[in-house]
Amino acid sequence: MNGMSSRYFDYDDPMPHETKGEARLLADLPDQDWVKLARYSETRRYAPGSSIVEAGARDQSLYFLLNGVVGAVLPHESVHFKEIDAPSVLGEVSFIDGGPRSVRLVALSECELLRLSIDSFQVMAAYEPELGRAVLTSIAQILAMRLRAATKLLESQRGA
Repeated sequence: MNGMSSRYFDYDDPMPHETKGEARLLADLPDQDWVKLARYSETRRYAPGSSIVEAGARDQSLYFLLNGVVGAVLPHESVHFKEIDAPSVLGEVSFIDGGPRSVRLVALSECELLRLSIDSFQVMAAYEPELGRAVLTSIAQILAMRLRAATKLLESQRGA
């Protein structure tokens, strides 16, 4: 999983598309910690067109996109508004606040993900507190980056 720490996000495309950029997903996490994280997670694979999560669903899990491309689809829409390349983290808002999923996530290619439930995260954090802090810190950084990108996108659409 060494490649996990070498990729970034970027919103410079006309359609928001997360690829190389500034915020890094667990950039300094050693490989042995990725192995630990995987032990507390379930591996899931999705074919193109498959739903990963549904908007409105109550699932307080975090997803680590290891391979593939995922599209984010707004409720009541059929076309994705954003593409997210691996590696990335998905589902961070519901993971943090326990609220319903805000978008539908659909596999745009063959995808492999790790699913970390909130219960598994709490057990992991109890046994591996440094790893738990690293996951939470990374989520906070990615949430901040995504919020800044959304604000920038709104400003550009309003001509500010």
